[in-house]
Amino acid sequence: MIHRPACRRPAAAVGLILTLAAALVVAAPAHAWEIRQDAPAADFARFHDAFAPAAFPAPRHGAGPLGWIGFEIFAEASAIDGVGNEAFADTTIRGSLPADALTIARVGARKGLPGGFDIGASYGEVVSADFNLLSADVKWSILEGGPLKPALALRVSGTRSSGSDVYDFQQTAVDLSFSKGFANLTPYVGVGLLRSESRLDRIAGDPLKVDSTDQILFAGVTINLLVPRITLAVEQGDQLQAAVRLSIGL
Repeated sequence: MIHRPACRRPAAAVGLILTLAAALVVAAPAHAWEIRQDAPAADFARFHDAFAPAAFPAPRHGAGPLGWIGFEIFAEASAIDGVGNEAFADTTIRGSLPADALTIARVGARKGLPGGFDIGASYGEVVSADFNLLSADVKWSILEGGPLKPALALRVSGTRSSGSDVYDFQQTAVDLSFSKGFANLTPYVGVGLLRSESRLDRIAGDPLKVDSTDQILFAGVTINLLVPRITLAVEQGDQLQAAVRLSIGL
């Protein structure tokens, strides 16, 4: 009998996660849409209101800490349906959103630190758009939780866009989340506050600038299958967003 090294299963899971993330991006036409430089100010502001919650790097995990030897590697996809059918889409977007949905695919990693702290970073593709998103976050588990105790965490994140010569997006956010593990399930709920800014260079005239402060509610459940873990999530900002994450880690 041939004994295979135990490390191959996590390695295979990492490959699966990275393959999924790549497939999410490759499946849609490259640069199928972009933000119009002649977008009316009111419609650009409406686009900003829809995009800001979508760009938020929601936790999509429980509030407990990873621990100083813990880590997580993940791939995820989120979507807001029907954005391509909104009245502002024709005047703000050149091209078409895949399936009329605003979809973002992300890959990222988190690492546990002493003291109940975790740090994380992710790269996000706004599917078929000409720009992407870079995010980083720091989380502190105020209550670490346990078999009989819930966990409570405070997290600060930052996001900014890259890749577009005419559109720039920045966001800072703080969120509070609560979770409790039950056997192989870890449900969580939370609330976040987002401060977002968008800037669009126009063909003529001064750039358009929009900023907003928004609340977002989020909830989900992680199904702990060891390799991989699956998280199903929803977030309610300007519109309802659905998301799924695959992850591995300790």
